[in-house]
Amino acid sequence: MVYNYNKQSILTPLENGQPHIFEELKRTMQDQINEGHQIKITNQIEGFPLEDEVLLRSIQEVDTWFEGYGF
Repeated sequence: MVYNYNKQSILTPLENGQPHIFEELKRTMQDQINEGHQIKITNQIEGFPLEDEVLLRSIQEVDTWFEGYGF
């Protein structure tokens, strides 16, 4: 199964000063990977079609993606 996440929805808690929610989401994604699922992060800009940004298949890929935002 592929879990879909919107990039802006992921980043909103971080931008709003709620890094604990950002960390919790990272753990959730790691759990989903451990269960054999994949994570698709999409980017939606108003007025443009939905774009796939990245497909994460391992915990290392999840960690690397979050490290780009300081976590």
